[in-house]
Amino acid sequence: LAPAAQERTGYAYVTPATAVALGHGSAPDLLKVVVGDPATGRVVRDPVQVEAVTADLVRWLGARGRTVHAVDVPPYRHPHQNQTDTITGLFLGFAVATLVLAAVLVATTLGGMLAGQTRQIGALKTVGATNGQVLRMYLAAPVGLSVVATLLAVGPALVTGQALVGLVAGLLNIDVETRAVPARVYVALAVAGLVVPVLVALVPLTRAARMSVRSAIDDHGADDRAGTRRSDRWVARIRLGGRTADLALRNMLRRRTRLALTLALLATGGALFGTGLYTAAAWQAGVDQGLARRAYTAELRLARPAPADAVRAVAAGADGVTLAETVRTEAATPATADGRVEVSRTYPDGGHGRFVVTALPPGTRAVRFEVLDGRWLTAGDTRGVVLNQGAAARLGDPAVGADVRVAVEGRASTWTVVGIVAEVGGPATVYTADGGTAAGDGTPTATAVRVRTTGDPEAGATRVAAALAAAGYRTDSTTLSRELRSAVDEHVVIFVDTLVALALIMAVVGVLGLASAMTISVTERTREYGVLQTLGAGPGTIRRLVLAESVAIGLLGGVLGAVAALPVSRSVERLVGELTFDLPLPFTVSAPGVAAWAVLALVGAAAAGWAAASRASRLTIRDSLAHL
Repeated sequence: LAPAAQERTGYAYVTPATAVALGHGSAPDLLKVVVGDPATGRVVRDPVQVEAVTADLVRWLGARGRTVHAVDVPPYRHPHQNQTDTITGLFLGFAVATLVLAAVLVATTLGGMLAGQTRQIGALKTVGATNGQVLRMYLAAPVGLSVVATLLAVGPALVTGQALVGLVAGLLNIDVETRAVPARVYVALAVAGLVVPVLVALVPLTRAARMSVRSAIDDHGADDRAGTRRSDRWVARIRLGGRTADLALRNMLRRRTRLALTLALLATGGALFGTGLYTAAAWQAGVDQGLARRAYTAELRLARPAPADAVRAVAAGADGVTLAETVRTEAATPATADGRVEVSRTYPDGGHGRFVVTALPPGTRAVRFEVLDGRWLTAGDTRGVVLNQGAAARLGDPAVGADVRVAVEGRASTWTVVGIVAEVGGPATVYTADGGTAAGDGTPTATAVRVRTTGDPEAGATRVAAALAAAGYRTDSTTLSRELRSAVDEHVVIFVDTLVALALIMAVVGVLGLASAMTISVTERTREYGVLQTLGAGPGTIRRLVLAESVAIGLLGGVLGAVAALPVSRSVERLVGELTFDLPLPFTVSAPGVAAWAVLALVGAAAAGWAAASRASRLTIRDSLAHL
């Protein structure tokens, strides 16, 4: 069963005597069976075989005078399994993305180390060092760091993993039998922590090891073709209003491969950061829009069907009621053309997977759902129905004007689809303007009344329930509209919070990548800063030059991340919407999210460049020109 707090539903198991004391009948009205293999005693869980045995049982009962109104074979999975699979899949996807970004960060960091030792590599080669010797010497550092980092990661991985297990167990309302970690998890952790970084490190290390003596000694921190390309000449003509800004722009483009890696880090971090915030905003907007189409504040379900007009009159007369409408809701199942009632897929809680027919009064004011196709019900639709998106999916997505067969209490009937609507927070529902089942005297009956009251909704619902009880119409339960909002949010709050938290981690990785790139840039251009100082550039000029370059890269990466977040967030929003409502969430670009990413990109870029800029500004002319 799903957690009671999420469903706003209490589950209780009582004796027959307690059921009678609570006002329920004592006669059994439900038969539960287990399909198994008589020879082995093994329980059968194959849906096809279960349905075949169930059909034989229905015929067997019918031959003995027992009419079966509905057959329910719950799916052999938890009602929240989809959410759980999505959350764990999201963690795994972000873990892979983090690993890839961290691998790129490793490559750029090693590039920074090698940038400061390029001439030393040339010197080693002049005294006879081979490519293999240089590679092995420099590879020892990333291998050692990978071992240490992996060992340090084991503890936090186990702690956070167990915490995630607790979250999932709460989402599924289950007790975890064992929390032992499978051996394959340790293998995956070892591969991720040891193999991937080393493989990535081989790229810059192999390139450095293969560098010729001349190239190593002649290294000056720029591509060999820098300044000779057509794009370089085009950039040289750009004037940004100051020498510092112009020089920062040209420096930014000197190492284009490194710039591309840095921008990829920032863009990926920004895209995932924006996706998390945009999805959270889209969820908020989707739920707000969906629940705003319910004009009632509470729905009171009657203990047994009662005359609709009488119930409505009593509810409307209660203090503070501004709207009162009765509805009749009956459990239903799709039916085939040959009249055979299909098996229902409702879960044991009676809510998940539920398929119902709801009769509404013509011209209802309690709901005004968004019409996706066709139109809403009118008073003349005696055989016309409107399907919400869940019912449309269960009935095979019929087109407007098509006929559908639905069975209620074992009686199948044909209806014409006049419209399809979007509904947030309800079961798969077939809406009809027909009065539904009538009492013996022909009076339409109701199973619930929807009211809108002034003041506190809970107090208003209590007054209505008391008025109905005084008139002899006992209510079984009351659902407040605000509780429906809480129940809907509880289903995905972990999903959305997880997305935002992981997005923040991605953004931090992107900023770290920029910091690494700026450190490399300063290291490569150390002697250039000495030359600039001999020409009159002071420490402030050097600092502004480095900061301008860092901020420019941060701005460009931030823009790319914000743009990339649009298609990614659209896909995630569609996934979340389909997972919960069978509808895509409204595409939403969060203004606070855009502002937060802009601030993070600027502040992160400034912080990433500050350390490098401070180091560069403290270099003396002698230290700069003597740098090897």
